[in-house]
Amino acid sequence: MIVPVLVLLFEKYFEELIRLLPNGKPQPEAIGPIARRYGLEIDPSTIAALCAEHGLTFG
Repeated sequence: MIVPVLVLLFEKYFEELIRLLPNGKPQPEAIGPIARRYGLEIDPSTIAALCAEHGLTFG
C-alpha cells in the first residue's frame, strides 16, 4: 500500500527534478542534493544497468 503522504512527497521531488530539465537533458550532479532532501540515495553507477534492464534511455 502506498501512503498518500509519500505520494505527495515524491510529487514534490519530481516537480523539483523537472525544473532541472529545461532542455530535456538530466544534470546528474544537480540531482543528488534534491534526492538527499527527500531522503533518497542516487547511485549514478547503476543508471546504465537499470536503463538496459527496463528498456529506458537516460540523457
